[in-house]
Amino acid sequence: MSADPPEHVVVVGAGQAGIGVAESLRSLGFDGRITVFGAERHVPYHRPPLSKDWLSGELDADQLTLRAPAALARKRIDWVPGTAVRDVDLAARRVVLTDGTTVGFTGLAFATGARPRRLGLPADDAEGLQLLSG
Repeated sequence: MSADPPEHVVVVGAGQAGIGVAESLRSLGFDGRITVFGAERHVPYHRPPLSKDWLSGELDADQLTLRAPAALARKRIDWVPGTAVRDVDLAARRVVLTDGTTVGFTGLAFATGARPRRLGLPADDAEGLQLLSG
């Protein structure tokens, strides 16, 4: 008889939604392992103020931080920066990272955000055009 694997929720995406999922799990009493994978190499940050307060100089980069790594660690949330998930094997209950590493899970959440629609906009390098995406 084999024991059930320990509970492990993998969150794909380290933006506001992904961090929110992880923190909500903790606040609801989930005591298993939580790992948040984010393709970006920097700490999770608030995206809406980028196009308003940060570009105008009203906020500095530290004020954009959503959660510091130490705050996530205190909540026992493993944040893995600069690591994207390239494939999901639902049958085997594992994700495959870009380096080929596999990570098993008992629960999976996708919080990858969205990409802006171009809607006929000129090329990215057009004069005066600044396309923001997370």
